[in-house]
Amino acid sequence: MHEPSSNQTSHSLLYRALVNGSRLTPQDRKRLYLIIVIGFTLFIWTSIGLFLSLQPARYLSEWTLILPGVGKGHSVSLDSIGQASATATSPFGSSALDPKVNYKHLALSQPVLTRAAQQLELSLQDFGKPRIKLIDQTSLMEFEVAGNTAQEAYDKAQALYQSLQTQLDILRDRESEMIVQSSLDALGEFSRKLEDSQKNKLDYQINAGVLSLEHFNLLVQQLEEKRLEHEALEARLSFISKRMDALLHGAHLQQQEVTKALLLRNDPVFEEQLHRHADIHTQMSSLNGVWGPDHPQYRHLRVAHDTVDAKLTARGRKLIQDPKASTAELIEWGGNRLDSAVLNDLVTLIADQAGLQEQLRVTALAIERLAQRIDDNADDAVHLEDLARKQQVATAVFTTALAKQDIGKSDRFASYPLLQMLAHPTLPERPDGRKRLHALAGGVVSTLALWIGMTLLWLRKPFLQKALKNG
Repeated sequence: MHEPSSNQTSHSLLYRALVNGSRLTPQDRKRLYLIIVIGFTLFIWTSIGLFLSLQPARYLSEWTLILPGVGKGHSVSLDSIGQASATATSPFGSSALDPKVNYKHLALSQPVLTRAAQQLELSLQDFGKPRIKLIDQTSLMEFEVAGNTAQEAYDKAQALYQSLQTQLDILRDRESEMIVQSSLDALGEFSRKLEDSQKNKLDYQINAGVLSLEHFNLLVQQLEEKRLEHEALEARLSFISKRMDALLHGAHLQQQEVTKALLLRNDPVFEEQLHRHADIHTQMSSLNGVWGPDHPQYRHLRVAHDTVDAKLTARGRKLIQDPKASTAELIEWGGNRLDSAVLNDLVTLIADQAGLQEQLRVTALAIERLAQRIDDNADDAVHLEDLARKQQVATAVFTTALAKQDIGKSDRFASYPLLQMLAHPTLPERPDGRKRLHALAGGVVSTLALWIGMTLLWLRKPFLQKALKNG
C-alpha cells in the first residue's frame, strides 16, 4: 500500500471544503454570516459618518480660460532688395500639438503654484492643486480651486490666474531675448559678409577699366551709336561727292580748279588787272583790224598788254600758289565764264566734303578705340557683375534679416498663445457637497457589494456540490 502524497492530501481537503463546507449547523452558519454583514456594515457607515463629521466645508471657485486661435501675420516687401515676412499661425493648426495640454501642465507646475501661494501667504500644501478640465474640440480650459471659505477660494483663483500669466510673460520674455540674441549674431555675420562684398567690388573697380556691367553696356551702346553715325556720314559724303562730280562735269572743271577760281575772283587786285587786260585786248583787236600791227598806237598797246599780262600772271600765281600756271589758265579761272552760283555750290560742296571726311576719320578712330576698350574690359565686366550679384545677395539677406527681426518683435504670442479670461472666477454661495455625495454613494455601493457577496457565499454550497459531483 502506498501512502498518499501531500499534494493528493491537499486536493482532498480542498475538495471536501468546497463540497461539504464547514461543519457548522445552518443556524450557526446563518448567525455567523449575520454577524459579519452587520459588523462590516457598521464599520463602513461609521467610517463614512466620521469622514462627514470631520471633513471641513470646502468651497469651489470656478472659472474658464480661452486660447484665441487666430495668429497675426506680417509681410514687408523691400523694393529691388527682398521680402521679409513673419507669420504666427493658429496654435491649434497641428493635431500633434495642443497648447491647452501645455498650459494645463504649466498651471499645475510648482513655480506657478508656489507664486500663487506666496501671494496669499499660504504654503504650497495649503494652497492645493487646482482641478483643470480641457474641453475637446474647443480652446476652453475649465478651472476649479477649493478653499476653506468662499473668499479664500475666490482669492486662490485670482492668484492662480495672475501667477499663470506672469509665468507666460516670463517664458515669452526669455524666448524673445534668445531670438533677439540669435538674430543679432546672425545679423553680425550678414553685415560682415555685406562689407566684404562691398570692399571686394570697390577694390576691383579701382583697377578695372569699367565701373560696372552697366558701364560696359554703355560702352557697347556708344560703339553701336558711333558705327551708325559713321554709316550716316558715309552716306552723306557719298551724296555730296556725287553731286559735286555732276557739277564739275557740267562746268568742265577739276575739283582743285574750283578753289583756284574762287581765290582769283575774290581778289580785287587780280580783278583790276583782269579788267585792264580785257580793255587793252579789245583796243588791240580794233586797231589791228583797221590799221594793222605796224601802227604806232598798236605797238604802244602791245607793250601795255605785255606789262598787264606780266602783272596779271604774277598776281594769279601768287594767289593760287602755283608758279606753273599759265596766263591763259589764270584768265579762264578768274574770268566770268563760270556761273557764280555753280561756283559757290561747288565751293560749299567741297567744304562739306572736307568736313565729312574729317568727321569720318574722327569717328573711325573713336570706333577703333571703343572696340579695343570693350575687348580689353570684357573680363572685367563679367567679374564686376559677379561681384555686384554677390553684393546684392548679401544686401538682400542682411536687409531681410533685419526686417524680419523687427517684425518678429511685434508678436509675442507665436510660441505661447494669448490666454484670456472667458468666465471670471465665481464667489461660491454654499459649500461644495460633491464629496459628501461621493462618500454616501461609496457607502451605499460598499454595503450592496458586502450583502451581495455574503449572499453568494451563503448560496455557494449546494451549487458547488452539484457542479463538482456532475464533473
